[in-house]
Amino acid sequence: MPARSDPALRAAARSSRRAPARRSTAKRTAATRAATRTRTSARPASTRRSAPLPGWGDLGAGQAGLAREPRTPVRLLDRVPPVRLVALIVVGCLIVTLYVGHVYATRATAADLQAATRENLHLHLKRERLRGMLDRLTGPAVILNRAAALGLEEGISYGPVIRLDD
Repeated sequence: MPARSDPALRAAARSSRRAPARRSTAKRTAATRAATRTRTSARPASTRRSAPLPGWGDLGAGQAGLAREPRTPVRLLDRVPPVRLVALIVVGCLIVTLYVGHVYATRATAADLQAATRENLHLHLKRERLRGMLDRLTGPAVILNRAAALGLEEGISYGPVIRLDD
């Protein structure tokens, strides 16, 4: 083709290969406009579009002579084989049964946990109450009064050292 030997066309082809980040139609040079005009006018008349492209209706027109059967909708149950349908129903029932059992087991476990927590609190309170009673029975005021009742005298010094001979 003689249009490719044109220097303006070569420059336009090189610039289109570079693919600049932004391309503005207002900044095109006169050489690229001329190259574009020469490319479109250089096409033979047989390659130019003279008639509109066919639409979807035109594409199916070749089979218009064939009679199509009207399509009846097929139900879902008609498409699934009976054995597979029974298997799906059994699996679904099994899953629902396991879920319901899990829910009841979780509720029973939660009730047991709450009862154990309540019992633990009750035992902690009882332990603290008994510890308080022991502290009151073995406190210094009670011990001093009982020692005085037994005849022991209160003093600062400890008694003499007692040595045992074997």
